[in-house]
Amino acid sequence: MSKDEEEGKDVIRPLAALKGAKPPAPEWFEKAIATPSEEGEVDVAGAKIRFSAWGEVGKRGLLFVHGGRAHRNWWRPFAPYFTDKFRVAALDLSGMGDSDWRPHYSLDVVIDELFAVIEAAKLSKGGRPLVVGHSFGGWVTLAAVERSGEGLSGAVVIDSPLGVPDPDEGYTVIKPKPEDETNPVRTNRVYATIEEPITRFRFLPNQPCEELYLVDHIARNGLTKAPMPGGGAGWTWKFDP
Repeated sequence: MSKDEEEGKDVIRPLAALKGAKPPAPEWFEKAIATPSEEGEVDVAGAKIRFSAWGEVGKRGLLFVHGGRAHRNWWRPFAPYFTDKFRVAALDLSGMGDSDWRPHYSLDVVIDELFAVIEAAKLSKGGRPLVVGHSFGGWVTLAAVERSGEGLSGAVVIDSPLGVPDPDEGYTVIKPKPEDETNPVRTNRVYATIEEPITRFRFLPNQPCEELYLVDHIARNGLTKAPMPGGGAGWTWKFDP
């Protein structure tokens, strides 16, 4: 048993005890998420890629790339605090967040999305931008550096694999073959209330988090309304399963 488990912390579903209620948050967090952002989109290979941007055009560019099954709002509590020196943007990769889903994904097209947002958000107006990637986003960032690193001033990789990615940790970018008897296509579950999926939210791999207001923020912003199978409206995760 880990130390966190001994202390009664839920390392699998950190928000379960709150039953969907929002935890208290510090002033810096509330200030950041209340900071207005520019919302934009760019078409990449037939899919609309959404992004948020902060700060003045002409400053050095800074792009944040989220992890697997995540979304651009993971960065919203922090992005505004970089605008004193940077023009900042965060994107939703295809199949995640508010960006369109694709019938098929590839690493090359994901890298195309990264550079398309750099241009659409005008991050290169202040010279070659810096890219920060977390987890799967760090792997994408490394691949972007390998392919077109001359277009970037640097890269920061956080908690990412330095080898072949593990699909079980959300690194799959290739959709499975078409549905057949041995390979059924999964669909995201639709929940009757927003509280239920929030209480079930978990990280991959499982881990505790002291800042529950951050966990609630990323879980709540990872959900969207969807029709219930039996009628009516419910909630489901935004990512393409």
